[in-house]
Parts: sequence; C-alpha cells; structure tokens
Amino acid sequence: MYVLMEFFMLPRALILLLSTSLVTGSLGPASATSTDSGPGLSLGGGLQDLLGPGTDPLAGVAEINQAVTALELRLRDYGDLRSVLDLAPVLIAQVPDNGKLRRLHAAALAAEGDRRAARRELDASTGLGGLVWQNVAEALIARAAADLPAAQQALDAAILLEPDNAYARNVEGTIAAAAGDFVAAEIAFAAAADAAPDAPSYYGNLGAARLRLGALGPALSALDHAVSLAPADCGLRSTRALALQQQGRGAEAAVDLETCLSGGPTDPALVTRLVQAHLSGGQVDKAADVVAKYGQDLPNSASWQSEIALRRGDAKAAQDAAERIGGASAEAVSRLAYAALIGGDDAKALENARRAIALEDGPTSAEMRRLVLALSVGERSVALEPNGPAERFLAALGENAAGNSEAAMSHLSAAAEVIPGFTADGLSSQDLPSAIEEARDLAVAMNLVLRDLDGAAQDRLGRAASGSSALHLYVLGLAERGLGNTQSAQQAFSRAVDSAPRFRAARLELAEMAMTAGDGPTALEHYVEAGAVSPSPSIALRIGVISEALGDTAGARAAYEELLTLAPDNYLANNQLAWFLVANEGDLDRALELARHADTLQPGNASVVDTIGWIHFLNGDYARAADRLREAFEISRGATPEIRYHYARAELAIGNPDAAMELIAPIAGEGEDGSLSARAQALLDEAKAAR
Repeated sequence: MYVLMEFFMLPRALILLLSTSLVTGSLGPASATSTDSGPGLSLGGGLQDLLGPGTDPLAGVAEINQAVTALELRLRDYGDLRSVLDLAPVLIAQVPDNGKLRRLHAAALAAEGDRRAARRELDASTGLGGLVWQNVAEALIARAAADLPAAQQALDAAILLEPDNAYARNVEGTIAAAAGDFVAAEIAFAAAADAAPDAPSYYGNLGAARLRLGALGPALSALDHAVSLAPADCGLRSTRALALQQQGRGAEAAVDLETCLSGGPTDPALVTRLVQAHLSGGQVDKAADVVAKYGQDLPNSASWQSEIALRRGDAKAAQDAAERIGGASAEAVSRLAYAALIGGDDAKALENARRAIALEDGPTSAEMRRLVLALSVGERSVALEPNGPAERFLAALGENAAGNSEAAMSHLSAAAEVIPGFTADGLSSQDLPSAIEEARDLAVAMNLVLRDLDGAAQDRLGRAASGSSALHLYVLGLAERGLGNTQSAQQAFSRAVDSAPRFRAARLELAEMAMTAGDGPTALEHYVEAGAVSPSPSIALRIGVISEALGDTAGARAAYEELLTLAPDNYLANNQLAWFLVANEGDLDRALELARHADTLQPGNASVVDTIGWIHFLNGDYARAADRLREAFEISRGATPEIRYHYARAELAIGNPDAAMELIAPIAGEGEDGSLSARAQALLDEAKAAR
C-alpha cells in the first residue's frame, strides 16, 4: 500500500526543545510528568487493593509473590514508578529476602534519581530473581552519573534477558536520547510502545523522539494515542501541544494547554505557551484574554502586552507596554522600535533598533540588524551581517534598486527558504522593485512578515498598484495569508504569477491553497508549472498523487517515475511506484523488485511489507503472502484498515476462514461499490460461507 506523504512534507525548521534531563526515564518537555502513567496501584487497605477482594494481605508467600508480580507488570507495562515506590517498602518489610522485589525497587529508585538508595537495595538483594531489574537499575544509575557507555552496557544485558521488556526498551531510548542519538531513541521507544500498547508514557516518549527528528505526522500519531490512554496527563498534552503548534494548529494546541491549566495550580510556563499557541493560531484576542486572566502569574506580562499590541497594530499601546518591561533591555528597546515602525516613524524605529543592537549580542540584536538593513535599503554603507537567508533577501532588494541586477539575483538565490518554500527560481531582476522607496517598503514588509506582524506588513505594502513587482505581490500574499485573508492572499499570489508566470514559490502557494480548498485540477496545474521550473521529489509526489486521484494514470506513472529518478534511494519513492504498478498496471515483477529495494532501505515499514505481501498474494503464493501480511499487520498494530483487509484475504486463501472473519469484521459494513467497507463486507460473507 502507499506510504503517507509525510517524508517529503517535514517542517523545514523545528524549534522544539526537548528536555534532556531524563530524570525519570521519560522524555518530554520540562513540565512533563514522570513515567508513572496509567492508573496507579493504591496502598489503600494494605495490599488489599493490589491483590483483590477476599484476600488476606498477610496470608502467605504465594500472595506476596502475586503482589510482587503485579508490581513488576505495572513497571514493565506502564512505567508505573509510583506504585513500586509506594508499595515495595511495605512488601520488603514482610519479605526482606525477596531479591526480585529489592531489584525492582532499586530500578524505581534509580529512575527517580535516588542513586544511593538504589545502590543500597541492590547490595541487599540476594538470589537470582529479577536479574533484569538489576541490570535496569545499574543502567539508570550509570545514566544519572552521565556514564552513558556503562548505562548502555547494563541495559544491553537487561534486554538480552528480556528482549520484550517494555520498560527496559524505554530506558534504552532515554540513554540514546541523552547521547543525542534520536534515531536510536525513536527505535527503542517504538519497541517499548509495541511491547506495551496500553502505556501512555511510552507512546509519549515515542512522540517526543519523533518530534526531535522532525517527523510531525508520526509524532502526532503517537501523541494522540498517548493522550487517548491518559487524557488527564498534562505532560502528554503539553508535548502534543508543541507538535500541534509546529503543524500550524495553534488553536488545537491551545485546547491541550487550557486543559492542563484548568486541572491544577497555575504554571507560568504553561501560561506562556498558551499565549504563544493563541498567537501562532492568529487568535490575538484570546491571547490577550489569557494575559489578562493570568497576568499576576506571568513575570513577563508587560512583554506579552506589548507583543499583543504590536499584533493588533496599536503603536501607542505597544510603546506603553514596552516601557513597562523595565530597564534599558534589548527586548524593551526592540519593542519600541517596532512600535515606532508601525506608527509610521521610520527614523525613530531605526534609532531604537541601533540602540537594541548596542545592548545585546544575541537573537534580539540579530533581529534588529535585519530591521536596520531593511530600513537602510539603498544605502551602500550597511553591513550584511549575519549573512543568512533573510539578510540576503533584503540585500537583493537594495542591490536591484541600485541597478546591480546580477548581484541582486545572486543574493536572492541565496535567500532560499527565507520563507518555507521560497526560492528565486523563475524570477529575474525585472520581477524585483527598481525604485528605492518601493524596495525599502518591501524590505520592511518582509521583515515584518518574518516577525509575524502581518497586519503591519499589509499596511506597509498598501493596496498594490497594477505595476507592482511580482516579489511585492508575493510578500503581500504572505501577509494576507498570515492574517487569514484567504481570498486576498490568493489574489495577490495570482497577480504575482500573472506578472512572472515561472515564479515557482508563488505557484506552490497557489497549489497548496487549491489543495486546501479541495480543487485538485487547479492544484495540479500549479504543481506541474512549478515542477517544470525546478523539479523536486516533493512536487513529483504531489503530482503523482493528484493525477492518480483524478484518474490520469499516465500522468501519475510519469510523476512516480520522475520521483524515483530524483530520489532513487528513498524507500517511499520505490514503494510508491511499486504500489502504483500493482494497483494500476499489473507489472508485478518490477513492483516486487522496487518493493524489496524499499524494504532494504526502510526495514520493518508496515506499508512496504504490505506491498510485498500483496504482490505475493497476487502471484498466488498465499503462504508467503500470509507471512508478510501478518508481519505488516503486527507492525501497524492492526490500525491500518487496508493492511487488515489484505491480511484477511491471505488467511482465507490459506484455509483459515475463522481468522479471516475475526480480522475483517471490525471494518466490514455497507458502503459504495468498491469502497473498503463494501469489499470487507463481501470478504466477510465469503469467509462465513467457507466455514
């Protein structure tokens, strides 16, 4: 089956910062809870809650062993430190010679950071029971001491004893994360989640690792599952909010953060993130409401009030709030610079920007250097520092206005990704403003767009005249899009394309807007034009998917072949063409060759394994098909209906109608002819008849 398009849709910049303290064996933001997720075991009436009704908690060794086993399962399958820390001392008082219990307690103590107590328990442990927990505890002690090689060595011994121990796999992930190897961390956390599918903390860690790798879609999938298992866990919701913000879904992120704030004492860090979420979602009024409600808990409320006023275009309120920030800080002076800018006083803005630069050598001063560069377009004495994409974009405008078209295009080419998706492909110097005033206004507007002050950028550019440059219209479209003015943004990008038909970045904006509106033909037109200017795997994939959806199999085949040419060693490119050949042309030999290559590039991918298994099925090799499709089903944990359907077909083909019925029943039902539910219902009927 096809793989989701996530590979070529990853965000270009990931600002997520994950905690590396890893005190409890969990991985997430600083506000995350420890790994004691899931319902904890209550001490309540001694061991009664643990053993169940009708059991005397002091009845004998058998009951104590039962309690120890229950605790072990809580730690292994849920990462439940709390139950172990609360109940183990009670049990140890009754059976001090139980080595497994002491080692289990040592592991929990080590995860909590109490290395001395953990070591005492290990020293007191006897016998051979629970050796896996001895190694886990040793690994956690070594990790806490920053001896990662020793931690990994001890953990390897634990996994050798119990390869499917979910908690050990989780600890393995935290060790890899502490070493900065988030690929290995993701693999380990995935193994933990597979071994313990009801443990929210393991899925939370898996989501956090995927976020660190920039894989937003898979990260959200893991985090959604984690939150569904533990909806009251603020750490999980907080981590998911980060992912949602990275996807531009600030309103949904705000819901998670509001849930956290409503369920306990006010956390200033969560309040700050809630304000950020509202602002990233364009909900300025809601951000203002949060600041008004929790202002007394925010040490930087004046800073947020200034920012909100800037977003609203209220220069006076922004200036007043900036002056309340206190001191001659670079932050306060930079806000004063923007307040002057949106108030129309460029000279004062320039003065304050230079003051801010003198006060700090850091992110704020770099931002202010860009503002100085924008306000100084046309002045040859301005230094181009730092020399990043934003600075090169602004320098291009100045050079072109000065008549240096070659230098202008050189700078503009180096400004790729100043805005996600922007390149100079398809533009010439004729598509840049030639007058210094227009170039300066455009430079300032672009600086404002980069600063998320889209309203001020829109005001700066004004109602674009018919003779405005293509680049002017493009930046206007960015500002309108940022304000949520979809129709105005589309008009601006369309006019940019009318002015410069090969303007690839504007074409991509129009294509994405058409896709959002469900207009496949228009999106396809713009993707084809953009790909003709400068091909890329991302564009080829989109052309193929849309063409196939529109019934243009020839166009889809050509696009997938181009995708493979552009990315021959990418598993998705190989699998995409393989599945297309299976579904549309029946070229099973080449499809199998491509799918096997995809499997070597990305071993264990459910979609790729499904493709291979289904090819075996179509070739009549039902036993081999069942083996591979079972593997795909297990990898996907039964969550992908198409894989479930394929696997059920294979089970029926090898003479297992009962297994086929059990597999297919959850997705069978009425539906349009050819729909998956209708095909599943037909298969269910066939399996019933074969019993």
